[in-house]
Amino acid sequence: MISKAAYPVSDVAKWPERLRSEPGVYEIVALDRAGRPKAMPRAGGVDERGVLYIGQGQKIRDRLRKLSRGLFQGTKGHIAGRAYKARPAIQAIAPMRDLAFRFEHCDDPKKREKLRLDRYIRKFGEVPPLNAQT
Repeated sequence: MISKAAYPVSDVAKWPERLRSEPGVYEIVALDRAGRPKAMPRAGGVDERGVLYIGQGQKIRDRLRKLSRGLFQGTKGHIAGRAYKARPAIQAIAPMRDLAFRFEHCDDPKKREKLRLDRYIRKFGEVPPLNAQT
């Protein structure tokens, strides 16, 4: 099960010890200034969890570091970071300082990612905004 706690993408020092370079899935989420998930309007309703992206990696900690470096240091590499920077409307709703992630380790991250995306699409009628291809 994906973690209930959300960790700031920007502050690697605050990432939990249990986030290891092992297979897993993660969600990039938008938080409000109080640290609660920011409700995001979607085609099929309102996403109360604030999900912007669902992803996976064979080494999840390394994948999230790549995202953090791309967003905050301008390096290339993570598709969600590139999509975020290309969409000013999302930046306005969810400034970089308010981006966080939730995660879970699992044996088959590709399968788990597909299940999470399928569930999201069934509920909201579309993929999370940073999963959408431009």
